[in-house]
Amino acid sequence: MTQKSLLNTQDYTKNYWTCHPDMKTVPMFRKIYDEDKDITKRNSSKFMWFVALTNDYKSTYYDLADYGQHGKYTILGNTLFGDSEYYVKNHKKFEKYIEMYLAMTETQVRRSLRVWENKLKERDAFLEDNKFTADYVDEETGETVKGNYKMIEDMMKNNKVLFDHYKQIYNELLVENGKNKGGRINTSEIID
Repeated sequence: MTQKSLLNTQDYTKNYWTCHPDMKTVPMFRKIYDEDKDITKRNSSKFMWFVALTNDYKSTYYDLADYGQHGKYTILGNTLFGDSEYYVKNHKKFEKYIEMYLAMTETQVRRSLRVWENKLKERDAFLEDNKFTADYVDEETGETVKGNYKMIEDMMKNNKVLFDHYKQIYNELLVENGKNKGGRINTSEIID
C-alpha cells in the first residue's frame, strides 16, 4: 500500500470541500458536509482543515508538538476557530474523523512510525518534567523513600536502543516510499 498525502493545498482560507471535493465520497465526511447548513459550508470546511492539517504527514504543522504555546492543536484551534483550547474542549468530536483520515493516508510502516514518534514525545515530556530525586528518609515514618534517579538514568541509557528502533522504522518507510516511486531512495534522508 502506498502512503499518500490527501492535501492538495494547505491554504486553509480556501474552502476545504472546493480544494478536496473527493473527500465528500467518504460517508462520514459527506455527513458533516451535508449537516453544515451554511451555504458556504464554512464550519465543516474549518473542521476538515483542522483534521487534515494536524494529521497529514505533509502538513506544515504535522511535526509540531500536539499542545503548548507552539503546539499544532493550539495554533490551529486559534487560527481556525478563534480558540486555542478548541481541540481540548472538543477532542471527542474529532476522534473518529482523525481515525478515518489516518486510515486513508497511512501504511503500516507510517502508522508504526507515528506510534513511535508519539511514545518518544511522551517519554521526552516525562524526562523533562521529572527532576532527579535521591533516596531519603521520611521524617514522620522513618522509612526510606526511593528516589527516581536510578529510573531516570536507566531511561536515559535506553535512549540509544529506542532511537535505533525508531531509525529502523523510519528507514523502512524511506525504502517503502522509494519502491512506490520507481525504486529510487534518497540516501541523504536515511538516518545513520
